[in-house]
Amino acid sequence: NPCSKRRESILKLGVALAAFAVAWAGVVLFVSGHAYSIYDDAYIYLRYADNVFDGCGLRFNCADAPVEGFTSPVYLALLVAARWVTPDLETVTQLIGSVAMGLTIGSVARAAMRFGADIGSLAANGVALVLSVVLATDHLLLLNAVSGLETAVACLIIGRLFASLQKRDLSSTTWLLAAPLGRPEAALFILCAPLG
Repeated sequence: NPCSKRRESILKLGVALAAFAVAWAGVVLFVSGHAYSIYDDAYIYLRYADNVFDGCGLRFNCADAPVEGFTSPVYLALLVAARWVTPDLETVTQLIGSVAMGLTIGSVARAAMRFGADIGSLAANGVALVLSVVLATDHLLLLNAVSGLETAVACLIIGRLFASLQKRDLSSTTWLLAAPLGRPEAALFILCAPLG
């Protein structure tokens, strides 16, 4: 029935928009009250980003030997790229973390809508909306938006990985290979890939 398919499409779009609105509202409200709650370890990334930008390479101190003292090459690359625009990397960490957490919650809600389609469209939409509310109000999760660390970016990569799994195409392979570059322990997803 074309009318019911159109109604279902409009409902899915409405739920997706509502889930994203809830995600962003949760992130904005949390960040407005907790911005710049930067952890000490975040300054390691900032030091590396400054040193890479200054031409010293991957060194904590320019005069010392190169050493890896960070866990996420993706996050460090984002900070180095941002350093070309501004020296205020503390603010950059807040922007990256906030955007990554908002997109993560939206991606997870979208993945729930896709995976839940076999339980029925209405139920899947409900699960997605509830999931976005739960995640957007979880202060332990949202803390990653303002901590200055790589966790928000890793959450986004893993969220996108789960959202792409149903397709099993190049995008899911790309996110799978990117996951350990967001957090090293995400290499477990690569080891588990043959099981799925």
